[in-house]
Amino acid sequence: MQNYHKHSYYSNVLVTDCAASPSDYIKRALELGQKVISTVEHGFQSNYYEYYDIVTAHNERVEEQFRNGEISEEDRDRMTLKLVIGAEAYWVKDRQKEYEKTVLVKNGEEVRHSKDGTNCHIVLLAKNEQGRRELNGILSEANMTGFYRQPRVDLELLLRLTPDNVMVTTACVKYWVYDDIDEITLKLFNHFGKNFFLEVKCHNTEKQKQINRHIIELHNKYGIPIICGLDSHFIYPEEEELRKNFLDGRGINYDEDEAGWYMDYPSEEEVVKRLKEQGILSDIEIAECIRNTDLILDFDDVHFGKEIKLPSIYPDKTQAEKDEIFKKLVWDAW
Repeated sequence: MQNYHKHSYYSNVLVTDCAASPSDYIKRALELGQKVISTVEHGFQSNYYEYYDIVTAHNERVEEQFRNGEISEEDRDRMTLKLVIGAEAYWVKDRQKEYEKTVLVKNGEEVRHSKDGTNCHIVLLAKNEQGRRELNGILSEANMTGFYRQPRVDLELLLRLTPDNVMVTTACVKYWVYDDIDEITLKLFNHFGKNFFLEVKCHNTEKQKQINRHIIELHNKYGIPIICGLDSHFIYPEEEELRKNFLDGRGINYDEDEAGWYMDYPSEEEVVKRLKEQGILSDIEIAECIRNTDLILDFDDVHFGKEIKLPSIYPDKTQAEKDEIFKKLVWDAW
């Protein structure tokens, strides 16, 4: 099993709700014999260069140990990690549409316009370099033309993604919000095909049981594959209190929304145990949703060159001249 759906201290640009580091997740993956390290954060792709540097350094150490005869080829393959770049994006049906709402004001009523603040969740994973660039593209567009409380992609942007370049999964309860979500789900499945998955979770709550039942109905009726997502926000169960303290210090309280959720990073055996206790999926369905997480091992490896730079918009200026332009922009905006 691979834990592709997990959040670190980069969890959200606006509200950091997790204290676990990329190194914490790497240590836990190795402890469990897993190989996937993902950058799945809320609304953006995070500082994936930090992940890249850590994973690359680890894999180079493993390769050196193999060359020196310290470990076997089997150990090298087992210990080599795969970096996967993605995001848990916020999405709506139409990122630019405005809705009219009549509100009471001091002198009567007033019609106001607002955009869709539903901000559902969806997991997007790049299977290759082109997929990473496509994710960059739609998430950038989400900030430029889709920002409303959060950077929001919409169905038009999601359907720009090339099916063979990405894996797409439904996310937490926040995916299943719209009244016509089944119709939307079928539209996404028809576009992404074998690369679209319904994400089941282990939470032993009535809400999650209801969602898992519905997921199995869609799975059986339309053949949409299922996958197990953990949505980890810390590593070990005893760290739940530490995360709560972390949130309290930021004035955040998710107690009601997250009551009964598992948000740690369990072993495959513990995941099976929790799904059995939940009592919704059959043994065959449990095996399938776990097995499908290993499909991520077939993604292309990520390779970045250190020579990558943003192109200069002032190629004829010296660095000192660029600095002065930047200072003026900052002061003028201030």
